[in-house]
Amino acid sequence: MQKVSEELGVSLRQAKRIRRSYVLYGEVGLISKHRGKISPNRIDSKLKNEVLNILRREEYVSFGPTLAGEKLRQRHGIYLSDETLRKWMIADELWKAKKQRIRKVYQRRMRRSRFGELLQGDGSRHAWFEDRGEECTLVIFVDDATSRLTAGKFVPVEATEAYQEILEEQLGTYGRPLALYVDKHSIFRTNRETLKESETHFHRVLRELEIELICAHSPQAKGRVERA
Repeated sequence: MQKVSEELGVSLRQAKRIRRSYVLYGEVGLISKHRGKISPNRIDSKLKNEVLNILRREEYVSFGPTLAGEKLRQRHGIYLSDETLRKWMIADELWKAKKQRIRKVYQRRMRRSRFGELLQGDGSRHAWFEDRGEECTLVIFVDDATSRLTAGKFVPVEATEAYQEILEEQLGTYGRPLALYVDKHSIFRTNRETLKESETHFHRVLRELEIELICAHSPQAKGRVERA
């Protein structure tokens, strides 16, 4: 059997297993039991591509692995461990590992002096209506100088359309602000290497209205709107 295993290029144990299958089942015993079956790796590859395509969408771009996994289960019926999702997102540059993230120290920004000079925009997802309705997102504008809520709307997800609608409300009630201060959500800016030169639709709308877009570097810097 040693000579046979060498000629077949397999281990001695595998050669004995092949011989035993042939004795028991004839030529049929030489056919691999995996023949005709889809490789688990191929299934994983298809699922991985599907998941990453979902996570590249606008409403998912700022999600971490844990939150992304929760939304995949709720909205798409896809169940993955946080660790698997974390590895896929890091490999696709949708998430940075903790070691790659550097904690920065931020100074609080000074409040503007006049009403209408600067608005802060933010979206907060929560079970606002408890058991009377589904979980949704409250999108608001708050005046920086006075902390007055100037516009707001409950929406299914924090998306471009929601900000455009409350911007229209703001313009109709209080007029055009000089600037809008927001976070790094993909609605306002692109942050991937392949999209560095592109401009989001909402950013173009603001530019055409001559409203300056200021993207905060952190929730600490944005401050007041998240406590409004």
